Amino acid sequence: MPTQKEELQLNTQQDMSSEDMYVLKELFTEYVSLYRLELNSGKYEILRLIENTNAKQIVGEEYRIFADYDEFTRRYAETFIPETEQEEFLDWHKCENLKKRLQEKERLTYYYHSVSKDGKDSYYEAYAVKGKTDGKNFYIFLGYRNVDGILYKEKAIQEQLQRALDEAKLSNEIIEAIAKSYQYISRIDISKNWFEEISNRAVENMNYKKSGEVTSGNRNACKKLVAEEYQEAFLKFADITTLPVRMKNEETIVMEYQMKDGNWHKLRFIEKKRDKDGNLTHVLCAIRSISDVKKKEQELLQQVAEARKDAALKSRFLSNMSHDIRTPINGIIGMTELADRYPDNPEMQKKCREKLLESARHLVSMVNDILDMNKLETEQFVENDIPFNLASVLNRVNTDQQMQAGKKRLIMLWTGKNRS
Repeated sequence: MPTQKEELQLNTQQDMSSEDMYVLKELFTEYVSLYRLELNSGKYEILRLIENTNAKQIVGEEYRIFADYDEFTRRYAETFIPETEQEEFLDWHKCENLKKRLQEKERLTYYYHSVSKDGKDSYYEAYAVKGKTDGKNFYIFLGYRNVDGILYKEKAIQEQLQRALDEAKLSNEIIEAIAKSYQYISRIDISKNWFEEISNRAVENMNYKKSGEVTSGNRNACKKLVAEEYQEAFLKFADITTLPVRMKNEETIVMEYQMKDGNWHKLRFIEKKRDKDGNLTHVLCAIRSISDVKKKEQELLQQVAEARKDAALKSRFLSNMSHDIRTPINGIIGMTELADRYPDNPEMQKKCREKLLESARHLVSMVNDILDMNKLETEQFVENDIPFNLASVLNRVNTDQQMQAGKKRLIMLWTGKNRS
């Protein structure tokens, strides 16, 4: 409530119009300091100024009046306004500038920051209202009030909003990063059988509708794009009427399928929302290309198949080779036994030695073949053109077989011309 001195100041404004008096009464209870200014001359009068304000420290108990209001605000700025903010403060308060602005507006509001002599920060609102004007005078009322409570509350709200904005931005960045792993993402409302595209980074290969009915859209896309051998499985997997049951205890399910153009895709349904009973109501549909992965997978499978084939061939080769090696070894053993039977027969001894030598050379040749096979595997084999006599080779083979036949008391006859 106004003090007696303030009431006296209020009642002594004889030159005010009724409109001015109405404005003054409205401002008097709201503002801790109140002034009436004549902007052409800069003259002013103090209508209200409570104790413990910065302005009261300047004017003192005697309510000192400065030459004009510009001088008063300069003194105030030098004493209480931070140096970096003084220029703006003085520009707004300059009588000339106030007049220009109030010629276009009825009211002006300005917020500023002040620092008391003991270093306390405070925030104030300056509120200017146009008063009586004529060709000679341009009166305004200028009130000030502390708005620390309002600004601190607004600042807290702004900080809260900024935190929410930062969290939303971070969430969006995470979503965008995850979305880059997929070529296509859409959201699906299961109850409404409706989908809406969120992102599509492969429009050329996934030229789907932006939104529409899920069931018919899946059928059309399947018939047009999915390889025939995968169409039945695709439609069964993409059936959203069974999704709530299939995903009752699952957050995501996935399927791989091949397209008609030969590319491979992976389709994943991801839980988005459930109702209060836990029933699935909304999902995300995410598709990404896995052609490169499938290609590598096929290459690995092919390599495994080739390795198994090579292993089988090796096993067969070793089996055959072990059988073939036995033949010259048995020949050597047989000729040795035969020579023992005829120790006093030089002709038989000579014949046995010749056969032994042939079998030994055959055995060495087979060992060399095995070594050459090993060189082939390690890519160290060098091809050589070696001339040979086919008749001699066949004769050697015949000799081995003759020894085998002799052990069984059989006679093996060689037919043909020996050109060795």
